[in-house]
Amino acid sequence: LRCAHVSSVAVLCSVSVICQDLILEGIIKKSILLPCSSSKPPPLEVFWRDKNSTNVLNINEGKPDLESQDKSYKDRVSWSETEFKRKNFSIILENLSKEDNGNFECIVFSGDDGGTKTKIKLEGELIFLSSSRAEISLKGLL
Repeated sequence: LRCAHVSSVAVLCSVSVICQDLILEGIIKKSILLPCSSSKPPPLEVFWRDKNSTNVLNINEGKPDLESQDKSYKDRVSWSETEFKRKNFSIILENLSKEDNGNFECIVFSGDDGGTKTKIKLEGELIFLSSSRAEISLKGLL
């Protein structure tokens, strides 16, 4: 595994996993894009999980499995089928709350290799700026 420091907040790695340190900021009651992509051939399955391994979203063969989605994420997660076909598995988490603070993980199972995983881990700490505004900072590894 080779890593090259791109800047103080980004590390890019080669081999089968891409590593990126990200700092994402979101505001309570607003939305945030959680990035995930892969250079693997089109995957059969993508699984998004939160810090408690709760099902944020499953995408099976290009279709979301909303029945298995945890109720706390119902109607709060969106994704793009067009982007999915471009190997972009990012999601948008809407209506952020302090409960969203923590790690998120994107696991990509590629059909050609029988189950290689690519993970993105987002770590964050909720910072209250005032009684009406808060920010969540997320640091990610892919």
